Amino acid sequence: MRHLTSLMIVFLFTLAACYRETSSGPTDPIVHSDHNQFVGMFALIPEDPVVGANTIMLELTTPAGRVVSGAELDVVEWMPAMGHGSNGSPNTRESTEGTYSIAGLVYSMPGTWEVQITAHWDHISDRLVIPLEVH
Repeated sequence: MRHLTSLMIVFLFTLAACYRETSSGPTDPIVHSDHNQFVGMFALIPEDPVVGANTIMLELTTPAGRVVSGAELDVVEWMPAMGHGSNGSPNTRESTEGTYSIAGLVYSMPGTWEVQITAHWDHISDRLVIPLEVH
């Protein structure tokens, strides 16, 4: 089972690396934290976010490329134009070293959303923001 999970993660990140800008998705599957403490490479499931349940796979490293394993992630779904969040209860788990599954992301309506992820690791806390266009 662990081998299958590893293969799925490799597939998702390969897909993210091949990702091109579309009318609905972000232009870059890589985000930097507000104070440049972390770098996140992500894949969306489904690839085009929808109203309802969604998942993000996030590979977290330092800018120097060190794997960030054992981090605590606080996740907030936020719709800036409307000034509100979501009724979802995102849950995170580290599926392999430095790779986190963020499931239970629920978007209540179409539009521009942000997934705000505050990572806490090795006495460092910083926030990554993933912008999404939900259909």
